[in-house]
Amino acid sequence: MKTLVFSALLIALASAGNAHADAKEDVFKAWDAMLAAKSYSTRIATTMDGNTTTQVFDVIVPDHARSTGGPMGDLVLTPKGAWLKAPGQASWAPAPEFMVTLTRQLMSPEFIAKAKAGVTEAKSLGLEDLRGSQVQAYEIQQTLNLMGIQSQNTTRLLVDPKSGRPLRQEIDATAMGKASHVVHDITYVPDLKIDAPM
Repeated sequence: MKTLVFSALLIALASAGNAHADAKEDVFKAWDAMLAAKSYSTRIATTMDGNTTTQVFDVIVPDHARSTGGPMGDLVLTPKGAWLKAPGQASWAPAPEFMVTLTRQLMSPEFIAKAKAGVTEAKSLGLEDLRGSQVQAYEIQQTLNLMGIQSQNTTRLLVDPKSGRPLRQEIDATAMGKASHVVHDITYVPDLKIDAPM
């Protein structure tokens, strides 16, 4: 009897391990599918210290990006250059190099590889409802280092079962002693255009 119980326990543990491994691979495939889509728009709501800011981040992989409504202003990045319109300003100016570097990192395959390497655990949460449609939900534990700043993240990832692409990421992060809650709502836009503002 003890042998049967022990064997059943081993099988259960092995199955759980495979389920977590499969969940991690599914998460990685979803991130790859987002990058492979080439063009998408993300509405980002960030809550920190009781304040919420919203911005829209548009991307055409590999070299066009536009951020609107961010705390540092509006940013446009193209192969011709990068420009910033600071809050309250009417005109565009060359963007600071650190903003250009960060933006390029966020839309690169290297960033996706870094995000994957930082995942310590992933598990499937089953199907959930998102705006009237069924989506596959995952929970991800992750350590991420971006431009020298390390964060500990717990992410709920909602994936369209048909396309395999992420539709929403809800991230609870702690970095430099500060906690934040960030929600990314992602829309895929095949005909997205991003032009230089000047």
